[in-house]
Amino acid sequence: MVARDMATAIYGGETGVTALLAKTAEAEKSAEPVYIDSTSTNKDALMYQVTYYTEIDRSLIAQYENKFNAASWDKWLNYDAQLSATKQDKPVMVASEAIALPAGAHQYLDLAFLALGPSVGLPHNGTQPCLRFSIAPFQVPLLVLE
Repeated sequence: MVARDMATAIYGGETGVTALLAKTAEAEKSAEPVYIDSTSTNKDALMYQVTYYTEIDRSLIAQYENKFNAASWDKWLNYDAQLSATKQDKPVMVASEAIALPAGAHQYLDLAFLALGPSVGLPHNGTQPCLRFSIAPFQVPLLVLE
């Protein structure tokens, strides 16, 4: 998946993404910033009903303004975090299957290790490194290479 494919899958398909991009265009025309909630149970929030982001004891921090500038949708939806993968000379990632986009993390590491080539000495399943995510007993996420 490329970044846009992931965004499309998360934000309601092409119809949802098109609507959000229209909000960017509207917000950019405004003389004042147009904000939406970053996290809440409000259906218009950026992270609507995403458990981690709506829990006070985890990440819903009272001192944080909890705002997302609607003019940012274009950059948010089209940002490609995969672009730097092939530039890594020592790719390391701390993650687990419980992260927001585990497929994106797998893709990033696959691209990074493939760019390094077989001389890196990592186990491969033919053409790709074998990657597995796991959680340690202390709830510290670890990347395990098989």
